[in-house]
Amino acid sequence: MERNEDFEIPEKGKVKTMKEDIERLMAGEEEREKEIEEEILRQIEEEVRRRERLPKEVKPREAVEEIEIPKKVEVPKEKVPKVEVLKEEIPKEEMKVPEKPKEIEEELSPEEKIKREKIKLKEEEKRELEKEKEKWRKELREREVRLKMEMEDLEKTLNLFPRQRRPFELKIKELEEEKERITRTFLQPILEREEAIEREKKEIDKKEKETTIKEEKRRLEERRWKVEEERERLEKEKWQVQEKTIAIEREIKENQKKIDEILKKETETKERIGEIKKKLDDLEAERKWKKLKEIVREFNAEREKLEREKSKFLIEKEKVEESLAKILRREREIEEEIKAIEEEEVLATGIEEKMKTERERGEIERERRETEKQRWEIEDKKANLEVELKRVEMQGEELLKRIEVAEEEIRKIEGKLPPETISRLEEIEEIERGIKRIEEEIEMIKEGIEIELPKEEEKKILEKKEVEEEKKKEAEEKVEEKKVVEPKPTEPSQEEIKKPPKPETPERKVPPQPPPKKPPLPPKPPISKPPIPQRPPISEEPLPSIVLPERPPRFLPLLIRVFILIGVFGLLAFAGYRGWKYLKEKEKIPTIPPLKETSSPQNIEISPTLSLEPTASPEKPEVEIPLPLVEVGGVEIVEVEKKEEIREKVLEKINQIEEKEEIVQLVVKDKTENRLASLPEIVSALQIGLPSEILENLGSDFTFCLYNQKEGKRLVLVAKIKEKEKLESALPNLEKKIEKEGFAFFGEKMMPIVKSFRTQVILGEKVRYLTFAKNDLGFCYTLVKDSFIFTTSLGSMTKVLPNLKI
Repeated sequence: MERNEDFEIPEKGKVKTMKEDIERLMAGEEEREKEIEEEILRQIEEEVRRRERLPKEVKPREAVEEIEIPKKVEVPKEKVPKVEVLKEEIPKEEMKVPEKPKEIEEELSPEEKIKREKIKLKEEEKRELEKEKEKWRKELREREVRLKMEMEDLEKTLNLFPRQRRPFELKIKELEEEKERITRTFLQPILEREEAIEREKKEIDKKEKETTIKEEKRRLEERRWKVEEERERLEKEKWQVQEKTIAIEREIKENQKKIDEILKKETETKERIGEIKKKLDDLEAERKWKKLKEIVREFNAEREKLEREKSKFLIEKEKVEESLAKILRREREIEEEIKAIEEEEVLATGIEEKMKTERERGEIERERRETEKQRWEIEDKKANLEVELKRVEMQGEELLKRIEVAEEEIRKIEGKLPPETISRLEEIEEIERGIKRIEEEIEMIKEGIEIELPKEEEKKILEKKEVEEEKKKEAEEKVEEKKVVEPKPTEPSQEEIKKPPKPETPERKVPPQPPPKKPPLPPKPPISKPPIPQRPPISEEPLPSIVLPERPPRFLPLLIRVFILIGVFGLLAFAGYRGWKYLKEKEKIPTIPPLKETSSPQNIEISPTLSLEPTASPEKPEVEIPLPLVEVGGVEIVEVEKKEEIREKVLEKINQIEEKEEIVQLVVKDKTENRLASLPEIVSALQIGLPSEILENLGSDFTFCLYNQKEGKRLVLVAKIKEKEKLESALPNLEKKIEKEGFAFFGEKMMPIVKSFRTQVILGEKVRYLTFAKNDLGFCYTLVKDSFIFTTSLGSMTKVLPNLKI
């Protein structure tokens, strides 16, 4: 009854539905995302300042005082409005398309139609990716809402448990008090009297044994009977009281059992609340991971923009430096000319000669002033470019620090999340990258930049469609022309044909217009003449005319001819020497066979017993194949005569193996040396990127296998370890190297699609892996006891571990 009194029936307007709960929980989602972004950026700033170990007020000394680097590169805040503007502008352009009249659509060129079809295909692809992204976001929101609602219900339930326990606890307390009262009031006096009777009985028994008088003995026995009867009566009273206490204890136990059940439910509810909090923390971590990825993407985009700006400035700087070098060279030439004119002026005797030299000197001095002005402008431009380059470099360094901090935070989050969640987040990240790529491609198509479609067949399909549509239009126009021509002979045809071209619809204009479709040809004549006006700016630079007069020395042609003759004679001499050497070697080769022919009969005639020994010598002992370290479904032996044949023969054998889901052992046998190839020989021949630091710590007992799985054939290597400590210290270095440089599979170097190695527990063993392709291709390894297991997929690792024989 107490429980019912706590709950009141809400009024009609105050009833909350599940829809309202969802809206209430999702109302602040955008604000929460903004808060997360601001918090992340603040943390990145603090971490960057902490790493720099400098106070915020201290600024680095600059060579150029004009540079002012902002303390915070507000990349995301600038980026967001740009994206919103694009999103607002695109639909406006799309809304304008249907407003165009049919005449404009019909007059579009085939190139414009192909361009529009490309944009449509890209937009459809973008919509599909956005649907996937929105689906993930919806699932995330629904999961969060469900968890929060469940947690609210559980918290309400948790608050009810103390009230549910309260009546039972009060009842137990009441029963314990009743038990104590019964014990103190009834049971305790009975026990005391019983104890006194026991003492009295013992005294009677003692006296009864000591006495020898019959009458005294009889009197003691009668007294004992009375004591025993009294004791029996007291025991009956005691039993009645004890039965009451037992009933009370039983009732206490029942109440305690109910309390224990409530406590158990309470602990289960608390555990469930803890699990939900962990899941909500994971969801928050997912959201933070995604936001960090977006920030890193924006930082990288800004950094790429800065790199492009930097390269642009560097190109401009090179051009400026070239121009400056030309001007400086021209200044030196002018100085030499001025010196020469001054010498001529000193030597000049006549007035006319002096006037001429003075005029020339004045012209050259004017030219020198102009070149000096140009040099000032170029030097100022160079200084400005250096300032801009310094600014760009510092902003790039600042962005790089922020990217490093954000990536470090991403790695921490990935260490807390399960692998399934990370793989799903990476898929969403790939979708977002695809959306951004498509938006860039759409912009490129709109600007007229050619890009390749994902499938070349789409172009052919579009061209066929256009041809078919043109044919259909021509057929329809011919039919309409016939229909229009039949009624017209009765009316004046000449006047109507002259007047209607202006007012008539475009559909009737089409038939007479096919011949005049050739007007696009007139633009051909002006195409050859437009480059002529571009010559004036070239004449503005007087520098090339100064460089042209330089003539080569007269002896240079003769020297070139001498070198050519020497080269020809040298080539002839070299060819003659090689020919002579080849003939000499050819003469020596036939002398070997006759020796073999003569030696064999002599051996047979002189000692026939010796001829039996050569027959026994070729029988070399067979090479024993060691037992495999993993259960295999078959053994394939690859026989080679040279080490260079290992790669070709092994690949040929791999292609011949049937596609069954089983492990097949590959054994490489050297026929010439009658031995099995070692692990380093196989690895180097197949060009697998296992370094010598790893192979040196592996023993000669190894099993090299191939595993057929659904995605393709994958390599498996199980080898005994020689020095485990050295191998364990070398593996982290190998991981870092593979993360940065990639890994070679049969000589083909591949880069990972994930940035760092991850750990997955398979059958209790920690497996380290790095993914290189989505079809389960990667670098996977683990250490089990004294063995090193390496595979190129997680699927092959899960097959090998339960089948090990170590």
